[in-house]
Amino acid sequence: MRGTILARLFALSTLLLAGPASAQTARRTAPETNAEIVARTPNALGVFKVQADGRILHLQSGFLCPAALPSMSFWHAEVFARTGADVGCDYGRADLAGHSIAKLTLFLVKGGDRPLDAVFEGYKAEAARAMPTLSYRGPALTVESGQPDASSYGDYRSAEFVGQLNGVDTDSQLLVAIRRGWILELRLTYRTQVGDIADAENLAKDAASAPIVFLQALKALEAGVGATI
Repeated sequence: MRGTILARLFALSTLLLAGPASAQTARRTAPETNAEIVARTPNALGVFKVQADGRILHLQSGFLCPAALPSMSFWHAEVFARTGADVGCDYGRADLAGHSIAKLTLFLVKGGDRPLDAVFEGYKAEAARAMPTLSYRGPALTVESGQPDASSYGDYRSAEFVGQLNGVDTDSQLLVAIRRGWILELRLTYRTQVGDIADAENLAKDAASAPIVFLQALKALEAGVGATI
């Protein structure tokens, strides 16, 4: 897994430069589009299976990736390990020129017995190195009690980075938890400059997506019927 982290972060740091090829294709239903995306993903057979409602099932854990997000479409399935022990579901939104302006990825990694703090600090440090133009702002997600394990999120860690990425004002968030032996990692990076009302509406959805998607993902992983590692 360690060999893939910097590659992931590089992809996030360049998200404002180019959108996915799928952004240029004709509009289809979510199940059809998502099935095509998974079908052309190397090593996805036996790892992911698209459901009738468009959600993407990770067979090894029983985790279900959303069919789409309020402001983003499913863009890529990622299989970093043929065994299905290191995977991702990637979502995004592009502008009319095909340039990506928002990207959220859910990573699921077989975590073994590594402690959450060690896992999180590793991801946080590598995020800072991969995006040196962004500054650490503090936790991306907090709860009223100030205690992560006293909230509906259970035990988790988070970080937020802000600044300019590729010359554009950007917000980048990292949220990490471990459930059933699987590391759930959410990375959200989005442009905070807006050009019109529609952009502003999507920006509000982008900003709200991390805590909402993270909570839904935690519940999906906890309810998964796949193997507990």
